[in-house]
Amino acid sequence: MLKTNISRLFGWTIFFLALIGVSAFVTGKLFSVSANTGENKDQQRTNPDSPVTKLAFDGVTMSVAGAHQEGEYFQTDICFSLPDDRDWLLTSRPDDAVLNVNGQIYTVSEEGVLDIRVASDGVGIEKCQYLLFPVKVDDGADLSLFLNKIYVSEPDKVDCPTLQKQLDEKKSKITVSCPTEPNVGGFGVIQKPLSMDNETAYEFALDILTDARRAPWVFYFKFAHP
Repeated sequence: MLKTNISRLFGWTIFFLALIGVSAFVTGKLFSVSANTGENKDQQRTNPDSPVTKLAFDGVTMSVAGAHQEGEYFQTDICFSLPDDRDWLLTSRPDDAVLNVNGQIYTVSEEGVLDIRVASDGVGIEKCQYLLFPVKVDDGADLSLFLNKIYVSEPDKVDCPTLQKQLDEKKSKITVSCPTEPNVGGFGVIQKPLSMDNETAYEFALDILTDARRAPWVFYFKFAHP
């Protein structure tokens, strides 16, 4: 199996529906967002009635900077802190970012960079990206935005021995192989536990390869057109 991209569709969005339970409100471009209270001690915990605009999880702070209708697409602007100076991204597949509009699920169709904030030494400390969802959102709609992970962009050529060593250290019982053809990237899973399907095994290895930080970060709000 070779390198994934955002055009591939998977059915993991059901997982996110179980997290919906609180709500908050937005007027115009201002957001009043409620955080879900997960069990992880690093998750920012808030009173459901207390407005917050940022969520911290696994060492990464995420915030919704804005949202508006962009033609046939609904755009959300997301900013997140950068763990280091590598190329960190939000989505490698559609259900890495999911928008729930009045109970209807939409996966992200496009993302792009808006801005990168740098420190005085020139090192990036925060990245802002836009996410486009294929839906027209009506005024007053209840929205839930689920951001599943951030990750480092996959290398053009995978170092299979190093990846295999990391998998072995985690006692995953997953074995991977890499193509030998020139200019061909990615990797494939050639062995896995019987209890694990191929996609799960691949995602497990991919998370290690890309140093993925998974949350999810979940924001709830009511949308009002400016």
